Amino acid sequence: MILREVPVKTGEYAKDAGSEITFIPVESVGINNPSMDTDNDPVVYSSYYTLQGIKLGSQLPVTGGIYIEKNTHKSNKVSARKIYVPQK
Repeated sequence: MILREVPVKTGEYAKDAGSEITFIPVESVGINNPSMDTDNDPVVYSSYYTLQGIKLGSQLPVTGGIYIEKNTHKSNKVSARKIYVPQK
């Protein structure tokens, strides 16, 4: 069997079985654009992780690389972002 890419409309999944193509509708259930009001909800604690998920502690890493910063806000909401620390 030769696999090939099959163009489909957004929100559909295509299954290529040779000469027969079956389209299966897919419903989106995720949150597309979550937002947080960080001006009125300041960060009270930050912790840093490697991309492998190893916790490094609460101090910004000094070794250059890409890390995950997990922030806990005053309202106890948690946000995370990737950060880049340049090599020194």
